Amino acid sequence: MLKQPEAKVDFQAADESGQWPDLRVGFFFFDISRRQISQSINDGWMEQVSPDGKYLAYVHDDASGDKEFLEILDANGKVVNDLLLFIDGSWQSYYNWQNSEKIRLVAAYNTVKALLLDPISKLHSPLKNDWDNAYSPANPYQDKVADWKFDRMATKTFDVYGANILYDPTLTRVIYPKDDGVVSLVDVETETELASARFTDWGRIPSWSPNGEYLTILNREGNTDEFYLVSRDGGEFQRITNFAKELGFATITDYTWSPDNTRIAFWLNTGQDEVADGEQSELAIVDISTRQVTRLCIQGISTNAHDPWAMRHPEPVWSPDGKYIMFTQWDDVNNPRNYFVLVVDPITGEWENISQNTAPIGWMVAP
Repeated sequence: MLKQPEAKVDFQAADESGQWPDLRVGFFFFDISRRQISQSINDGWMEQVSPDGKYLAYVHDDASGDKEFLEILDANGKVVNDLLLFIDGSWQSYYNWQNSEKIRLVAAYNTVKALLLDPISKLHSPLKNDWDNAYSPANPYQDKVADWKFDRMATKTFDVYGANILYDPTLTRVIYPKDDGVVSLVDVETETELASARFTDWGRIPSWSPNGEYLTILNREGNTDEFYLVSRDGGEFQRITNFAKELGFATITDYTWSPDNTRIAFWLNTGQDEVADGEQSELAIVDISTRQVTRLCIQGISTNAHDPWAMRHPEPVWSPDGKYIMFTQWDDVNNPRNYFVLVVDPITGEWENISQNTAPIGWMVAP
């Protein structure tokens, strides 16, 4: 049995059929060491845990159902703040944690208006979206730039006019798509371009390391997805994997950085056909400094690959101390009710089943 971490995880529950009926299925806090639910929230949706694991944000209605609020909870389920989502004359459409202290709010109509919110003080300020030559798709319903998926709610609603502007956690760098599949890394203060590269359909799932030192992005090259990495200081985008030579076929359905910025856990599928929803992949880890890929020989399914339009919490989920990884595993892809949440030690490969028929939202630490 794994040594039990003293922390809580948050799960989104499926309905009785095992399916995700809509966004408002609620969630609950789960104490790993005691294997029991400590608190349930039945009227929430759009749940996201802050990068440091201290807070959980979610959206809920008021009693009349006419107003929406963003509620902030700590790891004990205590309400820290509850904010009306009507700000500066607009209802905010969706949000994501920009870093552990700030939340990015977006009001999407014909254009995207973004705000940076401090969920504790409730202070907010505008966030620049109109960067030079930022790509504006003519038809977001068909445009591949939606596959960036860093902002999962924007992708769900196809509000990609300016929504795919990805700031680093320090808010000093920004990366965004331009014409012809080019992505551009820009210094926020000087607006100087530090790096650029052309990828297949702009690449997929760009992601900053937690400290903002590096950015990774996936690029499809023939039959394989490959990881590319660039420093916040600019320079060339460097390919850090070579699955074309090593495997011949490889699709990466989702990935997440470790809290210490040294590793990336990802879902690797080596089948020759296009990856379908609910298809098993293998959990793997790439070390950023050595470029070594370790395949853990553990099969699972990213909930974002299974239902990319409904889920906003990437898998695999790292524990805040980086010692464990949490993920979803189906043992029968034809039976949607027959799946589990597992926790694995990425060093030893030892794993343990901790829940059933739920999807992990995030891993929280006690205040």
